[in-house]
Amino acid sequence: MLKGVVNQMMKTSSYFFKSPSFLLPWSYLMMSITIIGMLLLRSSILNEFGTEVIYFKLFILSLSIFSFTSAAKCFLIGHNIISINVIRRGFFGVYQRLFILIRAILCTTEWIWFLYGQASHPTLMKLLIYERP
Repeated sequence: MLKGVVNQMMKTSSYFFKSPSFLLPWSYLMMSITIIGMLLLRSSILNEFGTEVIYFKLFILSLSIFSFTSAAKCFLIGHNIISINVIRRGFFGVYQRLFILIRAILCTTEWIWFLYGQASHPTLMKLLIYERP
C-alpha cells in the first residue's frame, strides 16, 4: 500500500494538492506494533539465555524497527510533512538503509555476546574496548 502511494506520488500528479490521509491509521497501527514489541523486549519473558529465546528476541527487535520505519513513513506522507521532491530524491531509501544498519548492529552484537557466553547485554564501551580474559 505504501509503495503504491509513493509510486503514484512520483509518477502522477494524483497527490499533488492533497495528502494521502488514509495512511494515518496505518501509521498508528504500526506504531502500536512497535510499542508492543518494545514492551515484549523489556519483559521478563525474554530474559532466559538460549538460542530460541535470542532468535525470538531478535525477531521481535527486527519487527519493531521495521514497523517503526513504516509508521514514520506513513505519518510523514499522511501529514504532508515530506514533500514530493524529497520523495523523488530518495529520502526514504536513505532512511530505510539507516535503520537496516542500526538493526544489523544490534542483532550482530546480540549474537556475538550470546556466542561469547555472556547473558547480560553489552555496553558500547565493552564492545569498543575488548579485554581478553
